[in-house]
Amino acid sequence: MTHAEHSQKHWNALLKQLRQEFPVAAPHPPEDDLTGLLVRGLLLWEASSHQAELAHQRLRSAFVDLNELRVSMPDDIAQALGERYPLAEERSIRIRAVLHDVFAREHAVSIERLRAAPKRDARHYLVSLDGCPEFASAYVVLHGLDGHAAPVDERLLALLIKAGVVRTGTQTSAVSSWIEHYVPSDECASTCALLRAWADRDGHPPHRERRASHAPPQDHTPSRPASRAAAKTRKPGSGKRGQSRP
Repeated sequence: MTHAEHSQKHWNALLKQLRQEFPVAAPHPPEDDLTGLLVRGLLLWEASSHQAELAHQRLRSAFVDLNELRVSMPDDIAQALGERYPLAEERSIRIRAVLHDVFAREHAVSIERLRAAPKRDARHYLVSLDGCPEFASAYVVLHGLDGHAAPVDERLLALLIKAGVVRTGTQTSAVSSWIEHYVPSDECASTCALLRAWADRDGHPPHRERRASHAPPQDHTPSRPASRAAAKTRKPGSGKRGQSRP
């Protein structure tokens, strides 16, 4: 049995088990605005759905709108998230960097024009945003643009490794591509809802050592075809802005 066949066998068994354990997986919260959905994706990355929903409510209470969130200092954003929120400092830097890059490209805190863009170009644009994890870009494509995408973070990756679906050392981007290959487009949202329910129950945020600087770490380099090579998550400020417009 090849590794691919081995993985597929474990994947099928996992989905069967999850469908029994989570017969009704909760859908993602409604969000009409794509930029607001992007912020939700940034909050959900390496956190549980419950944590993300509470954090979203706290941000809405602490900041008038997304533009005020954009111009706020990372320490103020982290304080609003709460000191116990997973990766609060790093997440706050990423949120601010992403919103600043959106504003630099669009002259507004809005990415609504992506609705009219081809799905591939929209995803390339999103993942190229300064500091944006690929999880958040896939989240917007799946839930805001009705695209074929599978948000995978390290919480979910660790569970899939433990379940024998993927090997230790596999990158989150490679797992995302693998899921998208095996799961049909019309089943992707429901399958990802099952995986999210599983990660909410059993997942844990990744360990990050405390840093002296405010620069978030380099995420894993994606194992993707050349057309999706730009999916690498960079440190905020490490790339030129405004060059990835669909």
